[in-house]
Amino acid sequence: MWCLVVLHPDRLWEGCTVGLNHTLNVTKAFASPFSGGVFWDPADNMYKMWYRCNDGLQCYATSVDGIAWTKPMLDVVNGTNIVISERVDGATVWLDGQRNVPRSARFKMAAVFAYNDYRHYTILHSADGVHWIVVTNSTAGSIADRSTVFFNPFRSKWVYSIKQDLPPPFGRSRAYWEAEDLDTGATWGTPNGVAVYNWTNADEFDPPWGCGHENYTQLYNLDAVAYESVLVGLFSIFTGKYCADGAGFNRTGEWDSVFVAFSRDGFHWSRPVVNGQHPVFLPMDASVAPPWRWNKANVQSVGGGFTVQREGPMRFYVGARTGPDQLEGNASAGVAELRRDGFASVSAASAAPAVLTTHAIVFSGAELFVNLAWENATSPPQVGSASLAAEVLNATTGRALPGLTAAACLGPQGADNTRMHVQWANGVTLHSAVGRPVQFRFLLSPGVRLYAFWVAMDSGGASRGYLGAGGKGYAFVLDE
Repeated sequence: MWCLVVLHPDRLWEGCTVGLNHTLNVTKAFASPFSGGVFWDPADNMYKMWYRCNDGLQCYATSVDGIAWTKPMLDVVNGTNIVISERVDGATVWLDGQRNVPRSARFKMAAVFAYNDYRHYTILHSADGVHWIVVTNSTAGSIADRSTVFFNPFRSKWVYSIKQDLPPPFGRSRAYWEAEDLDTGATWGTPNGVAVYNWTNADEFDPPWGCGHENYTQLYNLDAVAYESVLVGLFSIFTGKYCADGAGFNRTGEWDSVFVAFSRDGFHWSRPVVNGQHPVFLPMDASVAPPWRWNKANVQSVGGGFTVQREGPMRFYVGARTGPDQLEGNASAGVAELRRDGFASVSAASAAPAVLTTHAIVFSGAELFVNLAWENATSPPQVGSASLAAEVLNATTGRALPGLTAAACLGPQGADNTRMHVQWANGVTLHSAVGRPVQFRFLLSPGVRLYAFWVAMDSGGASRGYLGAGGKGYAFVLDE
């Protein structure tokens, strides 16, 4: 669910006219990530945002809570918060969370500059996210505008998410390239003749084309970030352009909404299908008449994807456009909140308890934790009662391990917490199951919704998984 707009154009230099000193026309102004980036920077104990301003420049904002943002006056373009004063059409910023990265390269930017005809990546480094140095101005690796990058920590690869335009019915789609070094990795198309891989596109489960001259649904962009043990993909699906008043949803501009996907390797994606279609995750506003809301059109994800609050929700930041003028509408940044691990859940379909048995897994650690909620607010479980029982099965025999049975499970106590400790009688832990194939079997009381489970090293409950773009209270991009 949308929460609120967190950034809107209110500075003279955010307007879309030539020059920086003019009267702001808010119907043609930008303060909106077009990828860009939102990250928690533990070194400075603040959130940082890079967003598109003016006609393709890059501006910078900071926040202590991720909701109220400040546009600091900087010295790149004196007296403004501009950090890139050359026009770009797509720029991904990434806070490089790899260990032992030099301070001068903590922040990386992959920009698609106008001075390169929007045909190549330019890679920049920064120590503070404000002052940038070009380290690679590639002449290899042909791309198109709105090409992006992300880091895949499971394979230690930088992924180039390359915009391409294929013949109908695919149109805008994505090509793939990966490299260990972002700075020197754009080597396709060089004299050795290596081509990028055709990667992914819109499919038959996406919404149908709404209006405009192209007449087929397309994939406008793909951003991704690691969360826990998977990569979360954010697919901007394009369903209309230059729509005249009275057509379709009675909107103009580009129609884009964000859909979610999941991957173990960063290349193959699983996109949920519900009732025969991919459910929209971060939608355009569905209003069919003015006044238009801030997310009327062109909803686009950010570099880093989302932040994770230690004792709160996940926050997904987007850029979006409104206003009366085709693609020149007032562009703002907004945030949507989701319960931690809230992409999917399991619950009982009837008044009887539900039983969930996992595939065989092998783990390290000693303590089981769950994220669960009690849906029936009128009669939540009493303090000291368990809303879930768990047991650990030998994956070969299907029998519960000694001491780790459902009967011996003390459950988690109470309900509706994103980090609940599951314990067994007599202080039995998971040590006996470490390193061997086992299955977890969960018995859910009616009204209980299970979002996630994991094995922690100790009773602190840290998952040791990835945290998207990080969050306040975390010293790194891992929950540790």
